[in-house]
Amino acid sequence: MTIVERDRYPDRPEPRKGVPQSRHTHLLLESGLLAIERFLPGLEVELLAAGALQVRSPTDYLQNMRGRWFGRGPAISTTLCLTRPLLEHGVRTRVLAHPGITAVQGTDVVGLTGTAERVTGVLLRERGGERAGAEPTELPTVPTELAADLVVDASGRSSHTSEWLERLGGVRPAEDRVVSGIGYATRVYRDGSDGALTDARLVYLVGETMGAVIVPVEPAGTHMITFATPRGEALPTAPGAFEALADRQPHPWYGSGSTRQSRSRRCTGISGRRTCAGRTTGRSRRACSSRATPCAR
Repeated sequence: MTIVERDRYPDRPEPRKGVPQSRHTHLLLESGLLAIERFLPGLEVELLAAGALQVRSPTDYLQNMRGRWFGRGPAISTTLCLTRPLLEHGVRTRVLAHPGITAVQGTDVVGLTGTAERVTGVLLRERGGERAGAEPTELPTVPTELAADLVVDASGRSSHTSEWLERLGGVRPAEDRVVSGIGYATRVYRDGSDGALTDARLVYLVGETMGAVIVPVEPAGTHMITFATPRGEALPTAPGAFEALADRQPHPWYGSGSTRQSRSRRCTGISGRRTCAGRTTGRSRRACSSRATPCAR
């Protein structure tokens, strides 16, 4: 198996350009973890050793949905709280260690090979300036062919498979688009409350038009806060806008003057992302993202 990747993989867990949503909150539910462990046994132990945290549901959850608080009873499942880069790094390290899997990095897929009856491979082009020692202005190389018995498109919003199938004489798949326009704004804090505000480890709040979540992530004492905003509202990436959005949440617990935020230290800039159009061709979701501000320590 050959994986063609536009980015170059980092040596450690960190966000990368091709995954703009990686700076936002992600959780790994128990069912997902069990599915991964079937193929990568022992991954959970590795992630916990790297700083991931196990949260009991609903015992450790503080949940409010449209003004209604949920009970915190005995645990019936667990959730793994961690940053997406840590999860990706753990999975990627395991997968690429398999002798039958290779990765071609810093490379774009620019077309398909074959006929309308059968796809036989893909056309690859190394990204200009991505090669070691290459100048940023250097022109991309001539496409090369990579033969394949099966081609899986996992490129998401940048997919051109429909166009490429047409070029081979095939029929473009029908597409339905659903525009949600939901925006996400995320910032990471070092928590200084020492548990004075609540003994809950994960806080989840959903209102009529917006929502918020506070999740513990690695390293210890760090929390990721993500706000969801409705369509048409500007993403709060300007200084002070994140705190202003906190004050607009449907419960004062999230306000900028709360115990948690007032005793916490910001340790990243604000990352903003807005979903644009969902493409229901069975392959991908389109989204837009704004550049994250520099880390403000």
